[in-house]
Amino acid sequence: MADVVANHYLNEMLWQITGSYEYGLVKEDGEWAIAKMTFIAESEQGDRAIIDRAVEQASINPSSYLQR
Repeated sequence: MADVVANHYLNEMLWQITGSYEYGLVKEDGEWAIAKMTFIAESEQGDRAIIDRAVEQASINPSSYLQR
């Protein structure tokens, strides 16, 4: 398990979500691999609308790596 705090900023907006990733591991040919990764949200602050706004802004002004 890995604890996570993710801060998302857009202009004056902020959305913070905390939680943890739970991993499912498998051993294939003598080596471990991640077979499953699940995020378990514990709390959040701010406004989730930031995601929709970010999508809108990206469609109007895409990042240079998306303009190839």
